[in-house]
Amino acid sequence: QSQSIANYRCSMTCQQVVQANSSGVNQQFLPWYAAAVACGMQAGGFYKSIVNHLANIVSFVDPVGYDSGDPADVSDAITAGLLVLTQDTSGIKWISDQTCYGLDTNFVYNSIQAVYLSDILALDLAQSFQNAIVGKSVADVSAASALSFLQQRFDYYKKLKMTTTSNEAPLGYRNASIQISAPSMYVSVEAKLTTSIYFVAIDLALSAVQQSAS
Repeated sequence: QSQSIANYRCSMTCQQVVQANSSGVNQQFLPWYAAAVACGMQAGGFYKSIVNHLANIVSFVDPVGYDSGDPADVSDAITAGLLVLTQDTSGIKWISDQTCYGLDTNFVYNSIQAVYLSDILALDLAQSFQNAIVGKSVADVSAASALSFLQQRFDYYKKLKMTTTSNEAPLGYRNASIQISAPSMYVSVEAKLTTSIYFVAIDLALSAVQQSAS
């Protein structure tokens, strides 16, 4: 079902969730409850992802044929574009923030956090230029002043941790340019979107002990 949707704006949960209902009694909910929990966590986390963070639920139930404790099943679920929970000694966590996109390695379209943050960044940048530039005379607004405004916005985004430093973009963006061809202004910029670390690869070398004495 997830692969048939194959859309980066959708995520699909498959595990039923046990949580206290409005009467304070534990109740088993269909997978929509897990989706609502994930949505709330991402909205609250803002630039942070839900990956490896605890979900506020009592327990969950895997669907028939799926074992959240089996790494092979978990890998298949993520590849299929499913949003799944796991449990360890610390509690119940999200394994990933996978969307239903799952077509390639696109780092934005395959992450709820990246899609959420890129939407906010794009909408705010568009609204900021709408408020500051549209309707102004080209006698009062120049390409240089618009570029300065763009730089101010990205300084603001970096302070909010929406963008972050990269080797080739220490300010969190690069290749910024403004062109005016009245009555239009063209803004181009490459943002370094804040994302999360999903994997840690450890290269551990072992060697035998050697001693000598004389």
